[in-house]
Amino acid sequence: MIKIAKVIGTQDVLEYVDRFNLKLDPQISEKMQNFKKKPWDKFVSSLNSHLLSEPEPRDAVFDLLTRMLTIDHTNRITAREAINH
Repeated sequence: MIKIAKVIGTQDVLEYVDRFNLKLDPQISEKMQNFKKKPWDKFVSSLNSHLLSEPEPRDAVFDLLTRMLTIDHTNRITAREAINH
C-alpha cells in the first residue's frame, strides 16, 4: 500500500479508505506519509522513452495508465473500456 501511495499519492488512498469505511493496518498507517502524486513523466527514462516518442500518443498512454491504476474500483476503467481506449 505504501508503494502504491508513493505513486498515486496518499490523498487518493485515504479517500478510498474513508469512502468504503476501511481500516489500514496499524503498521501501514505508521509508515503512510503525505506522498504527492507523481506525474507519469517521472517514470520515463532513456531505456523506455523510445516507446513514447510523440506527444499525442504519450498523453493517451498516460491517460490509460491513470484510468487503469485508479485505486477506487468504482472509478477504474473496465477491460472493455481499456481495449477501446
